[in-house]
Amino acid sequence: DNSSDASTMASVVSANGAHGGGGANNVDKETREAIRLGTSVDALRARKMLFLPGGPVAKHLAHNPTVLVVNDTVFAHGGLLPAHIDFGLTSINNSMSKWMRLGYHNL
Repeated sequence: DNSSDASTMASVVSANGAHGGGGANNVDKETREAIRLGTSVDALRARKMLFLPGGPVAKHLAHNPTVLVVNDTVFAHGGLLPAHIDFGLTSINNSMSKWMRLGYHNL
């Protein structure tokens, strides 16, 4: 159960702090993130692998446009700047799709 994993990790952090081990400052970033999300480090790593560029979920999402225009409405997470328009919506969609399918090192 993920809540007991997070509880255990929180206890370890507290115990390290109580015994001079540095507490949360002595725990790596990944462990702190897992505690914040209430999950285990292994579950966090597995989720990251699914969503990282080249991962199975990223490859699935790569089939969807990043920017979509329907009639006179533009759908884009976070909005668009003039530079995005200059680059071109098709170029944005193609670049993001390739990045999500192949990852950073294959662009």
